[in-house]
Amino acid sequence: MYGISYGSISGGNRFHYMIADCAEGKGELPGKFTAMELPALTWAVFPTKGAMPKAIQETTHKVFSEWLPNCREYELDGSNYHIEMYSAGDPNSEAYYSEVWVPVKTV
Repeated sequence: MYGISYGSISGGNRFHYMIADCAEGKGELPGKFTAMELPALTWAVFPTKGAMPKAIQETTHKVFSEWLPNCREYELDGSNYHIEMYSAGDPNSEAYYSEVWVPVKTV
């Protein structure tokens, strides 16, 4: 359901990426799965519609190249998280729904 990037590796040129789902109340995780709790953050959420991966890549590009540089109310909060939310359905469909989440704080 989620693609989560966080932290940085090699001086900021690379980052960790996790494929994730909500696991609260589901007991022990099987095999080599790892539990990770994200801190409570304020998220700017950007709805995306279209086939993957192009649609989510375009939205992410617009968030960081257009929305953030022009936003006067919010800025990145410095936590280095970025979430992609993927819905059920056909990711090849032009009607496919997903979201880009970035953690923000008020300016």
